[in-house]
Amino acid sequence: MTNLSYPDRIYLLSDTYGGQQTWNPYESPDIDAHIATDIRSRFPDVRRSFDTFGAKAISDHVLRTIVALHDAVSGLGSTGVFINSAPRTEKGSNGEPFYVADTDNGIRVVATPLSALSAIKDRIAGLKHLPNEDNGLYTEREQFRSSLTAVLLAGNHGLDLIEDSPSDIPEYPAGCRVSYADRFGNLVLFEKNDQETGSIRDTIASGIGRVINLNIGSVERELVIGESLGEAKPGSLVIYPNDGNIEVVSKWGPDWSAQDSLKRSAYEQFEKPSIGTIAAI
Repeated sequence: MTNLSYPDRIYLLSDTYGGQQTWNPYESPDIDAHIATDIRSRFPDVRRSFDTFGAKAISDHVLRTIVALHDAVSGLGSTGVFINSAPRTEKGSNGEPFYVADTDNGIRVVATPLSALSAIKDRIAGLKHLPNEDNGLYTEREQFRSSLTAVLLAGNHGLDLIEDSPSDIPEYPAGCRVSYADRFGNLVLFEKNDQETGSIRDTIASGIGRVINLNIGSVERELVIGESLGEAKPGSLVIYPNDGNIEVVSKWGPDWSAQDSLKRSAYEQFEKPSIGTIAAI
């Protein structure tokens, strides 16, 4: 296969790339910052890889972010996202096949397992998969499928795929969860839009200025509901909506050092929650 036609920018997320023991927001590249800069500034020929070992659910946030940026920025061309998280839990098994999903706004996602697509299920216009056997790319004994299957990002890969229905993709789980933590220790929560009355999003939308208690996992902290970080008092924890997400941020004090800011961050005050930890009021 030569002269493959790849997307204009490619993001590779896998638990195989290394560079860290496990994901840590202070030591890992800030995926959010890189992607936002690449897309908003329309950088050409981008290819970035991120290790997701210990934080595979971070791909949910990445997919939602890229879809939203594609909606907001015109003239982008195409973006490809490769997601690999396929632990071998059964003897002789290669795990789920790799799926190829095309969104309704110019993004191609190659992912395993299928649940990796749940976060953007409603935006997927087409879905196919490469069977694990007799696929023309690797044998049943292949131990490193992800080194080969990123080729599926190319529009002219020439491999025979099996048609699937987007309805086969599992639904994104209900509830509010930690979806990201940035390099400053700010927390990003995501709550599915079809939550019943009483959701965190409803509470903060109608209670600007109120003080509430937020639980993330087993840790409870007092926060002020705001409209943005700007109106918060230094040293306080504030919660506010930001686009489709919910942000939990510690407002820096004027005399804080860089280390003070990290030690008093929302990530630290909630005792370093893992990506996917449940949040509730």
